[in-house]
Amino acid sequence: MNLRRSWPKPIWEMIRDCIFLWQPAYRPLGDLAYRLMFELAGLHPWLYHLVCFALLIGNSFLLYCLAQRLTQSHAIALITALIGCFHSRMDALYLSPATIYDIGCCAFYWGALLYYVRLRQSEKPLTLSQAAVMILLFICALDFKEMAVTLPVMILVYEGLWGGRQKPIATVIFLLLITAVFVIPRALGSSALSQSYKPQFTAARFLENWETYVGYLLYRRTSFSPRSLYLLWAGLGAVALALRSRPLLFSFLFLVIAPLPICFVEPRGLNVFYIPLAGWAMYAAIIVCKVAGERFPAPAFVLVAAFLCYFHVRDGHNRFYPGDGKSDLIRDFQRQVSALHPAVRRGTRILFLNDPFDAVEWTPSSLLQLKYRDPELEIDRYKMPDQRAASVGKVYDIVFDYRQDHVVEVQGKRQLIER
Repeated sequence: MNLRRSWPKPIWEMIRDCIFLWQPAYRPLGDLAYRLMFELAGLHPWLYHLVCFALLIGNSFLLYCLAQRLTQSHAIALITALIGCFHSRMDALYLSPATIYDIGCCAFYWGALLYYVRLRQSEKPLTLSQAAVMILLFICALDFKEMAVTLPVMILVYEGLWGGRQKPIATVIFLLLITAVFVIPRALGSSALSQSYKPQFTAARFLENWETYVGYLLYRRTSFSPRSLYLLWAGLGAVALALRSRPLLFSFLFLVIAPLPICFVEPRGLNVFYIPLAGWAMYAAIIVCKVAGERFPAPAFVLVAAFLCYFHVRDGHNRFYPGDGKSDLIRDFQRQVSALHPAVRRGTRILFLNDPFDAVEWTPSSLLQLKYRDPELEIDRYKMPDQRAASVGKVYDIVFDYRQDHVVEVQGKRQLIER
């Protein structure tokens, strides 16, 4: 679906949507990434997975650098990166290129925050070029996914905890204005994003989502109860205040604020918690190093790694992206159709009397339009009620059927009278 949406839209229009944030386009930078990978690799999955894994590795490095900057501790940074580099219930991040929106947004979000922190720690005023780079990173994060809208708030949190006298007020105001330009048209207008994610601004939805995601995050088989959630929030906040640790308080506020964009929509898989994971990871790493002592980073690292391995292995059956054979089905379907017709002329009319997909799916149509690179390819499926009625009396160039797990061509039948 994501790949089909990004093609055959002209690349210049995608770039325009990335720049004009008030246009309610659906995650244009993610779609642009899809389009470029499709131009290079077609439907072969290797490049899509390679790009995603390269970004995941880069994100782990960014998380390490960010934690090191905020805590001034290599031990805490290493453990933060260890906790944040993998979670068994975020399996979609590692198995599905459809999560490139989450991965790409995270890269620019963490990258922008790291860049800002590094500049502020230099104790020099931000130059115009540095502010421009910061704004560009923020826009790229927004163009990947709307999760990035909390970045200006986290910058304000940083300024409140560490900021000096010369605060970059103009840059922060500009970031907030960009956020408003991005959010308002999507909140008030009708777009693909607003149709896919219909928020419910209620306390019940907020609590339900938090209970669900925290349950996933902490490897529970059931959601948290409201009482347990309140106690968790209170405990994390109280510890941060009691220890008077600015990095710990920043981590607590990060893990509370960063998930806000997904707290009022239908719960998804834990991959949407990828950005907030940084707050949880750094909070846990700080506590571990305070308990174990930073003089013993290696034993602490090994113990945390063993602890995580135990839970990841034990939790291996709780997958959001199960191997249901759908990928094999799509691959076999494409190969069988290609064997019968390696190429078709533009605008070919194709009818499937039967196929291996559910009636509500658009997989055959999208897949074959991408495979033949023809948006004008007309594909009807007899099993879809609306297309069944329209197919009667219609003349087709190719008629396929699906028999005994194989796509076969029906010879000599180009006009469907009745079946």
